[in-house]
Amino acid sequence: MVALNGLILLISGLIIVRFHNFWNLNWTLIITILGWLVFLTGTFRLFVPGTKQAKENTFTKIFLVILFLIGGFITYKSYIN
Repeated sequence: MVALNGLILLISGLIIVRFHNFWNLNWTLIITILGWLVFLTGTFRLFVPGTKQAKENTFTKIFLVILFLIGGFITYKSYIN
């Protein structure tokens, strides 16, 4: 299951990086960085599946809220343009 998840993340990251690899200093850089993070996460999960995930703690909840806000910001900017 972890390998399948890694493969899906790897392919998704490759698609994002392939079609949106813009390194401009504006809000579109967020999409490029997230694409590279998804690609690297997929690569890590595919080739190192035995590592254990950290238990949910306060940092995880804060990180998820930050990701939610970034997603909302990207959605807002895409509909404005």
